[in-house]
Amino acid sequence: MHRKLFAALLILSFALPGFAESLEERVDRLEKELAILKAQVAQSLQLPTVVGPVSEVKDKQQSLMEIVVSSKKFQDIDFAAGVSNAGVYWDIQYTSRFDKAVRAVKGKVVITDLFDELKLSIGWTIDVPLKSGETKTEKGRGIRYNQFMAPHQWLRNTDIKDMKFKFIAEQVIYEDGSKAELK
Repeated sequence: MHRKLFAALLILSFALPGFAESLEERVDRLEKELAILKAQVAQSLQLPTVVGPVSEVKDKQQSLMEIVVSSKKFQDIDFAAGVSNAGVYWDIQYTSRFDKAVRAVKGKVVITDLFDELKLSIGWTIDVPLKSGETKTEKGRGIRYNQFMAPHQWLRNTDIKDMKFKFIAEQVIYEDGSKAELK
């Protein structure tokens, strides 16, 4: 009787993952599986995967266009008012640090927490012409809100003082018509 029970337990321990694992082994295995799933989701959503703090991104690309974000607000769907998509919106101030006047700059707005952990990266085009050193503000820029995406929930629910915003310039079109890749 004991031999049959022991044999059955031995077979189960190989057949069912986690059956004979200690709690620590199980937690380690589940954390590894979760990391793999997160990477697969990020890849399927085409989100950037960042290892280490965002501050490792090239300083030159960040220093070409400074941004200051203010007045973050959430706009819920309101069909009566003609709002068919929920969104998180803010006012954004751009200051050009390019050597010459720019017509447009393409890149991404990178949003991190206070510890520089990446929360959201948004493809962004600045199509406001700016001279070197000039500052301009756009009001009501932002993203469509998806309640099922954790980064969108974080953006909606986190106070703006607990966020950091950076602009990473990737391409520029100058006022004279010339273009440059900044990667």
